[in-house]
Amino acid sequence: MEYLYPIYPIQAIRSRNNMSLFDSLRFTRLIRLTFNTTSIDKLLQARIIFSRRGYSLYFTRGNKEAYEEDYSSDTAFLLTNAVRFIDKERIVRGAYFIEDTSLRIEALSESTDFPGMRVKEWFASTSFLELDEAIRKSGKRRSAIVKSDIALKLPNIFEPIFFHGETTGRVADTPPSFEQSAMYPWLSPMNFNGWFIPDGQIGIPKTLGEMEFEESMKYDFRAKSLSLLLDQYDRLNAAANISNNFVSNRSSNFRDSPQLELGLSKVPPIICVVGYKCSGKTTFAHIAQSVREIVHLEASTFFRNRISEEDLIITSEADTLRYMESAGYDAVARSMIEHIDSLSDRAIIITGFRTPEEILLLRKLYDNMIVVSVSADQRIRYERHIKRGRELDIDNYQRFKQNDVSHSLFGLVDVMDDVSDVSIGNDGTLQDYIRKVRDFVVNIDGAEMLPRPDVTRSEASRSLLALAEFDRPATCDEISAATDQGRLRIRKYNVNRALKSLPIFAHRVARKGQLLAYEKTDRTDAVIQLIEEAKEINRPSSRPG
Repeated sequence: MEYLYPIYPIQAIRSRNNMSLFDSLRFTRLIRLTFNTTSIDKLLQARIIFSRRGYSLYFTRGNKEAYEEDYSSDTAFLLTNAVRFIDKERIVRGAYFIEDTSLRIEALSESTDFPGMRVKEWFASTSFLELDEAIRKSGKRRSAIVKSDIALKLPNIFEPIFFHGETTGRVADTPPSFEQSAMYPWLSPMNFNGWFIPDGQIGIPKTLGEMEFEESMKYDFRAKSLSLLLDQYDRLNAAANISNNFVSNRSSNFRDSPQLELGLSKVPPIICVVGYKCSGKTTFAHIAQSVREIVHLEASTFFRNRISEEDLIITSEADTLRYMESAGYDAVARSMIEHIDSLSDRAIIITGFRTPEEILLLRKLYDNMIVVSVSADQRIRYERHIKRGRELDIDNYQRFKQNDVSHSLFGLVDVMDDVSDVSIGNDGTLQDYIRKVRDFVVNIDGAEMLPRPDVTRSEASRSLLALAEFDRPATCDEISAATDQGRLRIRKYNVNRALKSLPIFAHRVARKGQLLAYEKTDRTDAVIQLIEEAKEINRPSSRPG
C-alpha cells in the first residue's frame, strides 16, 4: 500500500504568504505549539527562528527508542508512523511537530538517496577522509542535497501536514578546521554542516557550519522548512484571532479551551537590553532563549510597521531621528504597549530601543521592568561587525565610529549605564558572555529591586542631577557646588567635561563676558527620571543566609 502525502513546494507556499512579522505580533490568541525532538541543538535553532517571527516554542523531549524508525519507504511514511505513535501514547498534548533530516550524496546514490534518512547513523560511523575517498573512487561529482522534512500535527486533524526544505551544494574538498559555534551549536565541524558547502554563495565559499548565524539562515535546510511551518502557523493563529462576530458555534456544547500556563513566575520580567551596535544585544536574547521560555521583541520591527502604515520612506539615521522628533521620542514604545500587555504571562526581552523616553514610558507602565546595558570596546564591536558582513556601507573603522556618533544622537547609549539596573561587559570570549547572561537569566526570578546607591552613579549623571535643580542657566561652579551632597564634590572642570559630552541633555551657554554655563533641554527631565528610577538587582543567589 502506498502512502501519498503532500510535500509542499517551498516557492508555492512562500508565494501565498504575505503576512508580516508585525501581523503576528498583533495576535492575542496563540495556538500552543510544541517541538518533539531528541536534539537540543535543533530545539535551540527552532526557538531562535520562531522568536524572529514573534513566537515562543514549547518543547517535549522525544525518545528515539519509543518507536521504530522505518526506513523502508519515504520520509512522509516515517514521519506519519512517528505521529501515529506519539498520538497513541499521548506523548504530546495539543499541536506539535517533529522533524527529520536526510541527505543525498550524488556520487554514492542511485534511485534512492544515500545515506538518505539514515544520515545520523551513517555520519557516526564515517570519517571525512572515508567519504572523500569513496567519492573520488566513484569518479563522480561531489554534489549533495541536504533535506529537512517537518510533520505538523494538529489535535483536531487526523493527518499531519508536511513541510519540506532543502539545500543543494557539494561536499568540501578538505576536512573542517574551524571550531564549533558556542552560541549556535548546530554550526559545527562535528556534523555534516562542517562538510557541506551550499550553492549560491558570493566570494570564497564556506561550509554551512563555519558561517555566521545570519549568513547561514539563507542556506540552512532546516531554516527553510521551519520558515514554511511558520508561514502555516501564522495562518492558523490568524484564524484563531478571528472576531467572535464572524464565528458561529455548531452546537450548544461548545466550550472555550482553557488557557495553558507557562510555568514561569507569577510576574515574569520584562528585560530591556540596550547598547551600541554589535555589543551583544541580540545574542543576549538568543542565550536567554536557550535557558528559558522567553519572547524576544525587536523595537525596529514596530518602527518599520509604523513607517509602513504612514507610507513614509526612511533611508538614514537622520531620517529616523527627524521622524522621532515629530512623532515623539517614545513613539516606538507606544506602538509596543498593546502587544506587551497581551504577553503579560510571559517573560519578555526587548532590544533595539534608542531613546531614554522609550525606556521611561515602559518604566512607568510596568513594575517588572529590568533594564540591562551591554557594552564592549569599540574596536571589538567593529571586528564583530566585519565578521557579520551584513551592512556593506559601513566598511571601515571610521565609518563604524561615525555610526556610533549617529546612534548617540538618539540619547540613550551615552547614559545607558546610569539608567540601567544591570550592566554586563562583553569584551571577552563568547563563552564568557554566555556564562554571564545565563547566570543573570537563571537567577532573575524573585529578585529584589532595590534603590540604586548614589555611590554607583557616574560624574555625568551626578552633574545632570545637579543641573536639574536649576531653573536657569547655571555655571560650572554652581553645578559643582550642587553635587556636594555627602560626597566628594565634582570639580568644575570635570562638570564641564561631563556635561559637554551630553549636549542632548545639557545645553552649553557661552555668552561674551559671562562665565560658561549649562541649562536643561526639553529632554533633560526624561533622563533625570530614569537615573533616579534605576535600581540595583539583589538576586536570590546573592542574598545573605
